[in-house]
Parts: sequence; C-alpha cells; structure tokens
Amino acid sequence: MRVLGEVIGKSASGFAITRCKQVPRLKASVFNLNHKKVGFVADIIGPASEPFILVNSQSKPGQELFVE
Repeated sequence: MRVLGEVIGKSASGFAITRCKQVPRLKASVFNLNHKKVGFVADIIGPASEPFILVNSQSKPGQELFVE
C-alpha cells in the first residue's frame, strides 16, 4: 500500500478531504493505518500539481489514509 495523505477536513457533503502528491485512480479502495478499508476515492479536485482527494469515509482530520 502507498500513502494517500492526511485528512485535512470534511466537505459540505460529508467527504473526507485529503491532499496528496500522487493521484490515485477513481473508486480506489482507501485504508486506515491498521489496513482496514474505510472508503473509496470519490473525486479528485484542485490543481494538478497537488490535488485534493475526496474520500467517501468517516475519517477524521489528522488521520493518515492509504490506497492500494
């Protein structure tokens, strides 16, 4: 697994917002530090150099997330 990024907040629609340097594929499974699946990549927004990833997850700010 590789690091997706740290959750920096929540969107108005309830998605966890994560900033990342490597763009994952849409619908990729997202895991927590204990390798438990917590959601999936719902959308990719923002600048191409450092995009924001919206994750369909109840993860809290500060939590680090991973993708396959």
